[in-house]
Amino acid sequence: MMAKHGLMQQLSRRFRENEAERVSIGLAAHEHLRGNNEQIAMLLTIFRSKQNAARWLTSPVDALGGEVPLVLIAEGKEDLVVDVLLQIRTGMCV
Repeated sequence: MMAKHGLMQQLSRRFRENEAERVSIGLAAHEHLRGNNEQIAMLLTIFRSKQNAARWLTSPVDALGGEVPLVLIAEGKEDLVVDVLLQIRTGMCV
């Protein structure tokens, strides 16, 4: 468990340090999600471009307690990400 947590912290730090890398990873994740998680893929359309969705997926989100959505998805907590995306879509998230 500790090793997994440490890995996620390293990934999170790397995402914050390198915008281009984050977008590249986010774009790959976006494509993967399109084929594997229809609900998240559909909700990501609210960002109007793959690049915007990629940035959101790989950046800390206040509504997720500062967590990175892609990290939460990797940890099996996609329900939290879906909840926030639904709030954004309905204008309930600030």
